[in-house]
Amino acid sequence: MFDAGGPLMKPALPLLLAAMLSWLAGCSTAPPRPAPPAAVAPSPAASSSGVGPYQIFALAAAQGSLGIPYQFGGADPYRGFDCSGLVQYSYLQAGLLLPRTAAEQLAQTQPVTPERLLPGDLLFFRIDAPATNHVGLYLGSGTFLHAPSTGKRVRLDRLDDGYWRPRFAGAGRVMPPP
Repeated sequence: MFDAGGPLMKPALPLLLAAMLSWLAGCSTAPPRPAPPAAVAPSPAASSSGVGPYQIFALAAAQGSLGIPYQFGGADPYRGFDCSGLVQYSYLQAGLLLPRTAAEQLAQTQPVTPERLLPGDLLFFRIDAPATNHVGLYLGSGTFLHAPSTGKRVRLDRLDDGYWRPRFAGAGRVMPPP
């Protein structure tokens, strides 16, 4: 039978307890990790409107990222997101790998006119540059989700906002592979 209070265990027990408490204290100071985005099953209404399962799952991932801090070059909820990293991450959760930059993402989408926008379409902007350098995910009703800039968090904005409207460069639809 094992005797936990035997002479060999007494000196090691306080060291073991101290090591465990130290480890636990270190773990408790780590920043909380965001919960993974909730999976949303495609609804019949979404399918009949032209919004496919890739878009629905990408939007669920993006909406689960609301409030995560902006991080230049960031592409995951643990380190933060920049605009194209948020789009890439969101579509990766849906099973599609998109390129990393806004300009590359624009080149890989099918152009969409503003009148034909569907939830999950990508909105592209020119921010103080001649080239497309910002991207967000269209949610519907003139609203989009994006990682705006340093010091801010993933958030919702309106496409008709006085800041975004003049910078709008176009929209594109992510098409699943054949």
